[in-house]
Amino acid sequence: MIIADSGRAYPSIDCGKEGTAELADGNKMRTWEMPYLRLILQIVASHATSWDHWWTYEGFSGPAFWGLVNQDWKMCSKGQQQSPINIIPNLLLYDPFLKPVTVSKTAVSGTLINTGQFLMFDLDPEHNCTIYSGPLNSYKYKASKLILRYGIKNYMGSEHTIDGETFSGEIQLYGYNMNLYNNFSEAMRKPNGIVGIAALIEIDTFTNSELRYLVSAASEVIYKEKSTTVHSLSIRQLLPDTNHYVTYDGSFTFPGCYETVHWIVMNKPVYINFKDMKLLRDLQRTESKARDPLLLGGFGRAVMPLNLRSVRTNINFKPK
Repeated sequence: MIIADSGRAYPSIDCGKEGTAELADGNKMRTWEMPYLRLILQIVASHATSWDHWWTYEGFSGPAFWGLVNQDWKMCSKGQQQSPINIIPNLLLYDPFLKPVTVSKTAVSGTLINTGQFLMFDLDPEHNCTIYSGPLNSYKYKASKLILRYGIKNYMGSEHTIDGETFSGEIQLYGYNMNLYNNFSEAMRKPNGIVGIAALIEIDTFTNSELRYLVSAASEVIYKEKSTTVHSLSIRQLLPDTNHYVTYDGSFTFPGCYETVHWIVMNKPVYINFKDMKLLRDLQRTESKARDPLLLGGFGRAVMPLNLRSVRTNINFKPK
């Protein structure tokens, strides 16, 4: 059965023999839940709701359903090189030819947005902040978007994990291949299209100066769809000062999960103090003040199977 409306086709779910339905990612859904999913699909179609605003990290609009409700997101459930991953130090492949990654010193301006799913900094396209070298061959990537993830508790918040350990948060910087593509939207579905730099966040007694700048601006975007302009942010100084990293081929960690991201996970964290983290934890997913607020933080995609991918590093663990 196909549910179609407004020129879109939505796949139905085939029932199993024991009162469950097999989702595309292998999870089970009870048959009594199916009518609710169909109803949601019809509501989205009838109101011409943008898929970009519809998805969440829980329930029928959560990760288990991303690849089911929208065919353009099929990689979310069928992809074999998905992100994030759990990085296991003992399984890393040392590559002595991996050079340090370079992020240009150019200060950037842009718009800080509470999307209702995460806190995002959308860089103005006129800037010249580029990312190159490292595992990126001869390509240059133009910094485009930055997502700030954090948890409601100190022991949670990052999407990437190390040896099963989750960190308090994660900065994810995305850039597009400016040698091959004209913009981020074009590159995000294409080979060698995107670089993703991940910097894990830890609680400490001080806050990275550029991160504090973003936290201060976040007070203007407490509610969903609120935005504010940020000027003269140094992406380079926001990231940790280290030449060491882990790298692998993966995907976006949000719909449509396109497997076009060359991930670079920095070896050192970015620090934030408890006071500034608390300010982030006040951000909400609702469009206005509510009696029972829905907090923005604490959500992310679970780690995905590695599926025989190699995870390389320029960290030499062997004793000298």
